[in-house]
Amino acid sequence: MKKLLVILLCVFALSACSSNSALVSDQNTAVITGDGVNYTKQDFFEDMKNNDYTNTITMALYNDLAELEGLDEASIEAAIEDEINSLKEEYGDDYETAVNYYGGEDVIRDSIRLSNIIDELNNAYFSENEESLLEEYKPVMGKAIYFDDAETASNMYSLLEEGTSFEDAAKEVGYEDEITQEVITDKSDLPFEVKEYFNTATSTGHSSVLMSTTTATDADGNSYDTYRYYICAIDDLDVNNFKDEFYSILSEDYDSDTIINSYLSKHNVEVYDQRTYDLVHAVYEAFE
Repeated sequence: MKKLLVILLCVFALSACSSNSALVSDQNTAVITGDGVNYTKQDFFEDMKNNDYTNTITMALYNDLAELEGLDEASIEAAIEDEINSLKEEYGDDYETAVNYYGGEDVIRDSIRLSNIIDELNNAYFSENEESLLEEYKPVMGKAIYFDDAETASNMYSLLEEGTSFEDAAKEVGYEDEITQEVITDKSDLPFEVKEYFNTATSTGHSSVLMSTTTATDADGNSYDTYRYYICAIDDLDVNNFKDEFYSILSEDYDSDTIINSYLSKHNVEVYDQRTYDLVHAVYEAFE
């Protein structure tokens, strides 16, 4: 989506717009079209006069996709109201000042609406492609902490083997940081040895001591090895129990170009306007 939105949000060089009553050339020419979609140059220009043009094409595209995909409009509106109410509660008497800083409540509502539509479309895509995504990401719910010396890690492992809880065992050997249960995937920022443990485990429980080696450089430019000793635990292997959390990670990590491309292709959405097409053709090869 990143490259696509950069192009869709470019200013269309529409002519003859010197006054509020001006029309654009080829005003009935479609900017976006698809199954049940017909957003013209004139529609774009009229919206652009009253809105930030950087949002206009995006909102038109996603509103149409929301309708074509049958998203629940009542649910989207309810989510907008919930978020607006949360903002009012958070800012109190400063609410009007805060939203006006960002262009007013209508802008905030559009932003929340867009975010919710994108989330809904993403989740639908993830659900449809869940089997392949599970194979690619291998998600589990678990914990991973490390120590700089093997003895401390070994002591914690002994406590775990005696039946002490993960958190209590860590605390007993002097681990002071907060321990967070989280979705861990094959793409998590963890050493290979740790991810291998999570990827291959077939039951819940704790790991043995897992040593990871990394190379560091001292002030003189000399390389040396450093070691970390990990203790890990798997709390849940059934993604159905933490699907929302997994989808949230996918929304941040997954190639969003692939997602939006699937919807554009599904509904035969194309971008019309020669100058825009030239940009698209040069930067976004999928539109060839």
